[in-house]
Amino acid sequence: MKDNSSKKKKLKGMTLVEIVISLAVLGILTVLVVGTSNLIDAYTRSANNVNKKVAFQAPIAETGNYDKAYKIDSSGADNKIKITINNNIDYEGEGYVTVDPDAPVDENELGGNLGLKFVVNPQYVAPPATPESP
Repeated sequence: MKDNSSKKKKLKGMTLVEIVISLAVLGILTVLVVGTSNLIDAYTRSANNVNKKVAFQAPIAETGNYDKAYKIDSSGADNKIKITINNNIDYEGEGYVTVDPDAPVDENELGGNLGLKFVVNPQYVAPPATPESP
């Protein structure tokens, strides 16, 4: 007759501790995956938001359509913007932005403060005359 204790030793399987540990590891991995997917979702929404804003603002800025834009300095002060090319050629023109600079901005929104700036009717500005040396 065979002993029952020898039969038990031959049976292989998972213990309760091993099952609890594997469930804990599975739970941790699930939390990491869900957290990462939420972050990816937030960045995707932000990128879509920026793409919509660029699609709306780019034609206004590209054509210099200042009827649909706002002066950069809405206080009525000098609205001139100076552009320097190659450190020696200067242009000056009216500065505009495609969103209202006085409107409140949600700083928590990713990509929320996009406003394309452009210059209308840039004019060449001659460099100041330098005195000739004797």
